[in-house]
Amino acid sequence: MAGLNKVSVDDINVKGKKVLVRVDFNVPLKDGVITNDNRIQAALPTIKKLIADGGKVVLCSHLGKPKNGPEDKFSLAPAAKRLAELVDTNVIFAKDDTVVGDNAKKAVAEMKDGEIVVLENTRFRGADETKNGENLAKELADLVDGEVFVMDAFGSAHRAHASTAGVTKFVKETAVGYLMQKEIKYLGNAVEVPERPFVAILGGAKVADKLNVISNLLEKCDTLIIGGGMAGPLNAGALRDIPEAEVVAFCDVKEDVAKEFSKEYNIPSYYTDYKEMLKRDDIDAVCVVTPPFLHEQMVVDCAKAGKHVMCEKPISVDCNAADRMIAACKEAGVKFGVIFMYRFMDQAQLIKKALDEGKLGKLLSVDCSGKCFRSDEYYASGAWRGTWKGEGGGSLISQTVHFIDLMLYLVGDVERLTGNYMTTLHPDIEVDDVANAIFKFKNGALGSLVSSSAVRPGYPRHIEIHGEKGTIKIVEEEIVEWKVEGMNEDDYLTKVKVDSGDTATGAGYVATENHRRQLTDFIHAIKEDREPMVDGVEGRRTLEFIRAIYQSSDLGKEVHFPIQEDEKYGKKTAW
Repeated sequence: MAGLNKVSVDDINVKGKKVLVRVDFNVPLKDGVITNDNRIQAALPTIKKLIADGGKVVLCSHLGKPKNGPEDKFSLAPAAKRLAELVDTNVIFAKDDTVVGDNAKKAVAEMKDGEIVVLENTRFRGADETKNGENLAKELADLVDGEVFVMDAFGSAHRAHASTAGVTKFVKETAVGYLMQKEIKYLGNAVEVPERPFVAILGGAKVADKLNVISNLLEKCDTLIIGGGMAGPLNAGALRDIPEAEVVAFCDVKEDVAKEFSKEYNIPSYYTDYKEMLKRDDIDAVCVVTPPFLHEQMVVDCAKAGKHVMCEKPISVDCNAADRMIAACKEAGVKFGVIFMYRFMDQAQLIKKALDEGKLGKLLSVDCSGKCFRSDEYYASGAWRGTWKGEGGGSLISQTVHFIDLMLYLVGDVERLTGNYMTTLHPDIEVDDVANAIFKFKNGALGSLVSSSAVRPGYPRHIEIHGEKGTIKIVEEEIVEWKVEGMNEDDYLTKVKVDSGDTATGAGYVATENHRRQLTDFIHAIKEDREPMVDGVEGRRTLEFIRAIYQSSDLGKEVHFPIQEDEKYGKKTAW
């Protein structure tokens, strides 16, 4: 086991001392009510330890991203109230827009051993907090007489803020709490002595900030999955490597994001209103990389402006929306593509060729699995996540969708299906975090699918294809089994990942490379006046398969393709 190599709360004496504890109380709120208190619960072991040891515990945290100074909707008052319900001691909320003003000083000065004071949202101090201002850092330290600082906000530990990093310069003792201790040990073991297969998932928007992390992980992990806000950078990076493409503009509703992104990728213009961007005559095509519920309107607007469109998966939230998008592009005479880059892997093309040539004989059965883990924080990261109207589904449509598309591409259309879904580990979401299905392909093969975002620690996605003459199995981007009559298995197995030379190896390379391949195909489709390899119809097929599972589960019966959907959203009213 990897060693902690940190001073913990078990190593310090806090009796009679004031202790500043940086916690993560960035909890989701709705109308001032906490909808998920997991982060408060996670901090309890450290808080209770310090109380039991006779410390005077002063808690500080951020909540949300207030942009207009102190606002009641970003106050930590609800978090303080919930904490008071969970501990057997006096909890005082120091309402103070300056965080460390007179109210806070008075509350801390009057504390008794074993009591708790919760300070107001540290981000009410704006740049003093987020830019690691020395004044705020010193004021926080002075509040506890410069005695003890405990860091227990793992989710904020990477930020060099006044309340996480700056304050440590002005206190006599520092230590990590139990949550930090647990996460450090867990990550240490995961990276140094991982259980195999070792899968790393990396999200966020600033690729440049993560290049060193990516490089380090690629040396250690079997599979690297890049997602979240990095979809935009993947497309921008891929386009930059295509000689026939020139990226001339970028759009984001947040001007600072648009400006920074454009600077990072040397894009000459940026916009905060995509409709203004569409007025430009020098733009031939647009990549739509937004939450699913925004796809329809944006694609339709692009089509009406005469722009070819490449849209991120899923194509939209329901089949009717997809139909309108396809129709708009057809009417405007523009090309419409949907991002499903796994089709462009060399390995996928090998399998497709073998199946098309009948190398497996009659297909008998197909197994598809996508079992991963997503935290409550993941679903809380956007109001649209985990909702029918915003995302169109759950694990099926967000996590397993790429391998569902790959399965349909390789094997063909489905004739009928019986499906089930549940919400198990994530009570605050509307959609599925566990789903399964059995189905029959039009070619006669039987299929099965398991999908989840609630499986710890998560497992690589795979597809097994069984025919009369053998079996082929692909796990993420590797062919791990090729037992086909008359074909040498060693010629097809991909135990060693592709090396890109200067940048990366393995899945990191595959993700970027296959975005490039798909976008290149899209550009050639425009120039050659043909349909792209993954057009709107193909994107709709994958969506229809997923929606069929939801429909079958809701109706409690087998469904046949094509399915029918009405104009309403929601798990019970969408059929």
